[in-house]
Amino acid sequence: MNKRELSKVFSRLAKEEVNLGTHRVDLALKEDIAKLINKYQQVFKNISKRGQDRKGLVKKINELKTQIGNNIIGTESEISGFNDLIPKMKATAKKVIQTTKELGVNPGDIKDFGLLETLIDQSKSDLKDYQNDVKNAEKLIK
Repeated sequence: MNKRELSKVFSRLAKEEVNLGTHRVDLALKEDIAKLINKYQQVFKNISKRGQDRKGLVKKINELKTQIGNNIIGTESEISGFNDLIPKMKATAKKVIQTTKELGVNPGDIKDFGLLETLIDQSKSDLKDYQNDVKNAEKLIK
């Protein structure tokens, strides 16, 4: 290119207004927008993952609540049987004491009589413990 052509090009460039600042601002905003969109997508992905995890946990909790409920029903049935058994144990112990007294024998000499008395004495606190366990389990499933 000769001087004359170069001069023409430079004069034309000088006449056309080129605003590079606008282009820089536009480029910076595009980068900001891209970063924000990327961050949004990442956060949304994390929230979605936690939501799926939570759904799985809620499902497990509901399954456990059902199992606890079934356990409570079974335990209450056993407690009912336990309540029926204690008076029979007491009556048998009383009968052993009366019979051995009539025969002049020590009730402690009767096999498992000591254990029977221990279980009778322990039954009240055991029953209370079982009932408290049921109450605590019922609170969990409400």
